[in-house]
Amino acid sequence: MILNELTNLFWNKGLKIEPNNSNVHGSLDAKEICELFKKYGCILFRNYDFTSENYKKFTEIFTATYANDTNDTSRRKETKFGKNVREVDAGHRKMSLHSEASFSPSWPEIVWFYCQEAPSYKGETTICDGIKLWDSLSFETKNFFLANPIKYQLKIPLNIKKGNSKKKPWQLNSIGSFDTYLDYYNRELRTKQLRFAMSETYIPGKLSFANHLLHQKPYLDKSIEKWGLINGKKVPKKYINEIQKKSDNLTYYHKWKNNDLLMIDNRRFMHARNYFKKKDLRVILNTQCLKSNLNISI
Repeated sequence: MILNELTNLFWNKGLKIEPNNSNVHGSLDAKEICELFKKYGCILFRNYDFTSENYKKFTEIFTATYANDTNDTSRRKETKFGKNVREVDAGHRKMSLHSEASFSPSWPEIVWFYCQEAPSYKGETTICDGIKLWDSLSFETKNFFLANPIKYQLKIPLNIKKGNSKKKPWQLNSIGSFDTYLDYYNRELRTKQLRFAMSETYIPGKLSFANHLLHQKPYLDKSIEKWGLINGKKVPKKYINEIQKKSDNLTYYHKWKNNDLLMIDNRRFMHARNYFKKKDLRVILNTQCLKSNLNISI
């Protein structure tokens, strides 16, 4: 396979893998991909024989549990390609950077995007390396987020049998969860989550800034009732403005080609989408890995 870094003027942390001789994705060395993924955090597979029907089989090599096996906080349509293959369909307008479901007790480790139909104009998926973003922030901003976790109040739809209005306390196997209960009448899981804005990465000693702080209405996930600091106040605007400015300079615009497959470390990278024409066709499929299997030995 041929390895090339994805680069632009400011950003040089992703990796593009293309075939050398065979374009059969079964020829890819899974163990080598795991090591490259831990280093780069974002891998583009281009010109391989991936299809809408077979790309999920490839993701299974690196997945212990899929996020949608637990619950689904997204608004994405299910597809005929399986329950863990969803279509990205949140309109056509520009979206803000975010880490997929970073507010959720089911925060995915890896997100996959497969391009079934590339748009003719714009519609790029944008990605920002949270390590570089964290390193670029001012001393004051870093200290603020090190001292102040974010509190999310959530209502997550569940596929459970509707019952009476009695609420059952529930224990989640998720660090930072509290005030959690099942609401059988509304078929929801109610919970509050404490999450720091930064997280550890596969690179020793490096923190990543990957969260939902820039992802505002109208695209804010419907499962978020409200969010802010522990004291109920909002994150000061000056910190949000700095994050926005720094991330703008560190964002890579990925122009899709049909059959591209993008593998993203969701705890390290944030992603978003550029706008595209309302009548243009853009079909991107998404699969989310809740717990990875990156220490495989093949």
